Amino acid sequence: HTIQLLHDIGSTIRRCATINLGPKGAIAAKVRVNMASDLRSLCQKDCKAHRVTDLCRCKVEGLQPTPTLLVPVFAAVHIRMSNGEIFSEKKAVNVTLVNVSMGISLPCTVFESSPGLYEFSYCAVYRGRHSLVVEVDGQPIPNSPFNVFATIPCTQLGRPHRVINVNMTNSVAFGLDNLMVVNVGGVDARVIIIDTQGKHVRDIQNNIRTPNSLAVDSENNIFAVDFHTCSLLKFSFQGQLLNSLRRENFPNGQFSGIGEIQIVKDELVFVCDTTGHKIHILD
Repeated sequence: HTIQLLHDIGSTIRRCATINLGPKGAIAAKVRVNMASDLRSLCQKDCKAHRVTDLCRCKVEGLQPTPTLLVPVFAAVHIRMSNGEIFSEKKAVNVTLVNVSMGISLPCTVFESSPGLYEFSYCAVYRGRHSLVVEVDGQPIPNSPFNVFATIPCTQLGRPHRVINVNMTNSVAFGLDNLMVVNVGGVDARVIIIDTQGKHVRDIQNNIRTPNSLAVDSENNIFAVDFHTCSLLKFSFQGQLLNSLRRENFPNGQFSGIGEIQIVKDELVFVCDTTGHKIHILD
């Protein structure tokens, strides 16, 4: 506003100089024109000298202190002058993500999206503590470097929808009608059938002492490993014993301990002999 005012004054004096005021008036008008021009030049230089970046007013928006590993974060740097206005001239903005424990630096791509606004993104490839260094013309802005701690992606796993208390269980299999077959350890070892709400449906205690691994086929037959007798038992879903395969009756020689069992395409039963270092495949 001051520059514009001086410009108007100078224009007015120039117009006065064209009026026939005599030699003295013309000389006086010319002196005033020169004074106004000099004052205007000084004012312009002074304003330009004060048109600099104020680091204290620069700030970062969109910064996430705890980003998810391998997920990019988009942020921006705002460049301001001492009066708070946008600094429109192009500046050198540098952003670097540094892994503190490993000492690895990853420069970030920065681009000027609009006058005084520089956008960038950073992506942590290592879990743990990082430092985000933001500099303008080689000088760090306030609070730089920023502390960043990259975390492992959080999924639904580990967020229990419901908890069902079962004593010393280590195996669960799913049958038809959303029913679960679960082994129960301890003194009262058995196989139980419950629904997904945890409501008890029935027990299976027939000819099984220490139930271990469980599996269910498409006909809702239950396969259970009796760890104590080293046998494989087959039950109907109602609890009736349909078949059993004892240790001494196993093909390919005697086995010493059954671990996990799996049913593949309702045709083959895979039985892991953990102690004998074998996998038995049964029809």
